[in-house]
Amino acid sequence: MAKDLTIGKPFKVILTFALPMIIANIFQQLYNIVDTAVVGQLCGSAELAGVGSTASMVFLVVQVAMGASVGCSVVISQLFGAKRLKDTKTAIYTTLVTMGVMGAVFTLVGVVFADGILNMLSTPADIYALAKQYLQIYFYGCIPMLLYNGITSAFNALGESKLPLYFLIFSSFVNIGLDFLLVLPPFNMGVAGV
Repeated sequence: MAKDLTIGKPFKVILTFALPMIIANIFQQLYNIVDTAVVGQLCGSAELAGVGSTASMVFLVVQVAMGASVGCSVVISQLFGAKRLKDTKTAIYTTLVTMGVMGAVFTLVGVVFADGILNMLSTPADIYALAKQYLQIYFYGCIPMLLYNGITSAFNALGESKLPLYFLIFSSFVNIGLDFLLVLPPFNMGVAGV
């Protein structure tokens, strides 16, 4: 599973390692974009505005998750590079626990304080209920999202950047399929479906 990134031509090694991470970051951002596009095409303008009004908060959560995972990846890769395998395992475990706790905190804060967040974002009254519904459902997904980022950081630190990309591509297609399934008849769930 682990790869030695010190062997080979530097440009090729860096490119083949970094490209899957770049593509994965794009796919992670696509989750909200796809939700917005599906709502925009299949629901009304109020639903689209409700989802769109949460974009800055969703972006913030994704960036915090990515930033935390990069920081964890640095620690894991340094320990792995120093051949301190026991410490590497401990760092991976600590990363997963930390990301899980962060996800739980985001979920709790996001669900409990959704009204305050939406007021801070000056969400208009006519789309407020839709925005709140989408935002709270999004926050319920923070634990798996942050755990994914923690697992990805461990794989990246060990030199394996393709496997997390494959998982993210798969989950993106599942997300798209579920978006359509839950928004269209017979479910007609609207914002809650995406």
